[in-house]
Amino acid sequence: MLTICKNNRKKVEKCIKNKQLDAIVPSSSDIIDEIILAMIRDGVIDCLHNPLSDKRRHNSYVPFKLVMTLAIASKMKVTARILYLIYLGMTVLEVVVLMLDKPIAGYESEQFFFSLLTTFGCAGTGGFGFIPGSMELMNPFSQYVISVFLILFGCNFGLYYLLLIGKVKDVLRSEEFKAYFLIIVGAVALVFISLMTRMESFPQEYTKEEAFRHSLFQVASLMTTTGFSTTD
Repeated sequence: MLTICKNNRKKVEKCIKNKQLDAIVPSSSDIIDEIILAMIRDGVIDCLHNPLSDKRRHNSYVPFKLVMTLAIASKMKVTARILYLIYLGMTVLEVVVLMLDKPIAGYESEQFFFSLLTTFGCAGTGGFGFIPGSMELMNPFSQYVISVFLILFGCNFGLYYLLLIGKVKDVLRSEEFKAYFLIIVGAVALVFISLMTRMESFPQEYTKEEAFRHSLFQVASLMTTTGFSTTD
């Protein structure tokens, strides 16, 4: 528990203004400093100027805006750490799931390496094929896995945080969540219908399963600007 005394109050406030929050609360990102400095600059925290009385020795009061600032910094640090862990967990999970599939013919010894490359491309939603034909040589199972993880990595990670703390209803009520998946479902349906109704104009014929798989993959790749593809 932090105790802010009258003797070092000015020094602490100076540290905040000089972006030296690590002198008070260890911070993992400068974005926390930037947000809090912006709040101070715009007077958001100044409205909380009423001091909290502190009758202990050597203390006259604790400035409430300082307590509020420290609380915000601490909360944001924990939230950022949780989001990074979610990102890492999803990355590891995709690598493991991709390893469950059969290796690409001719690249049996490089399956783990290819799984890593594919996952890094999905996680960053920006990558290009590392073998001829991009993801075309991947087995259908891997193509479905990549499609699903592309969509998951394209979501707002704040929604996953809400899921972890049990606010499922808030996620389901999210306009962003609804719009994102409605656009994906609608786009996949349009591409699938286009492939099935204009089959003769395409150089390659697809079964219904192949048409759906390619539709899902291409939509997920385009929606997330990843750049992978499974067919021309």
